[in-house]
Amino acid sequence: MKGLSVRLVSLAAAAVMCISPVVSAAEYGWQESGGTKKYFMENDEYAKGVIVIDGIAYRFDPNGNYIGLFTGAARISKKLYYFDNGVSLKNGWHTVNGNTYYFYPDGSAAEGVTVIDGKTYLFTNKGVLKKDSAQFTVTADRSVIAAGSRETIRFTVSTDDTSTSAVLGNISFGCLHRYENGKWYRVKAADEYTVTDIAYILGRNEHSGSSTGSVTLSFTPDEYKLDLESGLYRVEIPIRTKNKTVTKYCEFRIAQPADIETAYDSYYIADTNSVELQINVNRTSEIYEPQLFFRNESSGEWERIKPKSDYPENRRQVTAGSTVNTRLDLTLYNKSALKSGTYRAVIGEGLSCEFKLISPFECTAVQAETKSARSRQITITAENRTERTVKLSGYGQLYRLNKNKWEKVKLKNGKKLETELEIAPMTKRVKSFTLTDFYSLSSLKKGKYCVQLKDENGFVKYAYFELK
Repeated sequence: MKGLSVRLVSLAAAAVMCISPVVSAAEYGWQESGGTKKYFMENDEYAKGVIVIDGIAYRFDPNGNYIGLFTGAARISKKLYYFDNGVSLKNGWHTVNGNTYYFYPDGSAAEGVTVIDGKTYLFTNKGVLKKDSAQFTVTADRSVIAAGSRETIRFTVSTDDTSTSAVLGNISFGCLHRYENGKWYRVKAADEYTVTDIAYILGRNEHSGSSTGSVTLSFTPDEYKLDLESGLYRVEIPIRTKNKTVTKYCEFRIAQPADIETAYDSYYIADTNSVELQINVNRTSEIYEPQLFFRNESSGEWERIKPKSDYPENRRQVTAGSTVNTRLDLTLYNKSALKSGTYRAVIGEGLSCEFKLISPFECTAVQAETKSARSRQITITAENRTERTVKLSGYGQLYRLNKNKWEKVKLKNGKKLETELEIAPMTKRVKSFTLTDFYSLSSLKKGKYCVQLKDENGFVKYAYFELK
């Protein structure tokens, strides 16, 4: 830690003044009269107290007379600054009257918990570095381990100051935390977890006279507790000094044996023949041809979608650190079996990823009012969700729910349905359809109905409505 040693007389009393923000000397400025200098400000008053003008801090008496450059601490727009003969300290570490400070390029001082060059420091609200908090850093030899791999992480605790002595032990019970929903929670250790009770000396060993700059602690998460879920974790390492205990943390992530990604979060059913999968392998594993599962939102269960015919699994081994590309072939499945919702591609034990299949279009239907009691009419609204024109056909075919079964409603004699609806990209189309033009009034009883709409790719949706 290097910096400029400067003596600021007013810092001895730790006084911090609040001064006015920077003003410009462009319009008003300095005036001299009778051997005194004053600064006339934009509010038509003379400057008083401490004012920063064009980056330099000046002092004025209660009558507005200039009395010299300012030396000391001041807050400007809630930020803390230190000035030496009117010039603010900037750019890095500075030692002032035996205290250590850190200043940003704009001259403001670091306060509170601050990360500088990858190390965490604690400063008071007056910008003074708390030295105990800056003595120790913790790093890990890896940031990610695979779930269930029984891999060991080595945490290295280091100090820049080997003139003092500190004591720490192995990672103990309750020292593992998991991050969830914006908070850290302690993870309870397994009953069989054992800790070798060893005290490590970090820094000055008063008995041997030697100095130790770092200590390495080994930790195996699967020994602490089996079946830890994937997610963000941290270890807590208490370090005891002569004056107090300093607690340090180091984060790492537990990941699935492989991270699997799709090119997109969602796909249009009718337009998609395959879903590309990229597998980043964290642990040597066995994979096979992707299998498709659909999430039943009613039960919350994952249901396997059966392919048209069985196909070889083609099992193979992938090694840790490798990246593998494969694909889920949707042409192996009947299009009628694929509907809007959340799907999961499973390629091995504990290896899967989720994606959505969405309809290229959506449709609704509702009974419309008519002037004649002998007329029945519905209004169909269809929305094209794609960036291409969609052509829908057959929207006039009517189905009625009878005893929990959908039955096709017969057309009038001699009537044919040649209904077609064309929808521009990313737009809605509303169409009125008079049912009694194609169906007899006697066949249109009160109850639940639906009409079928089909696009040019064979994708089918139903619009449900009720006749009253």
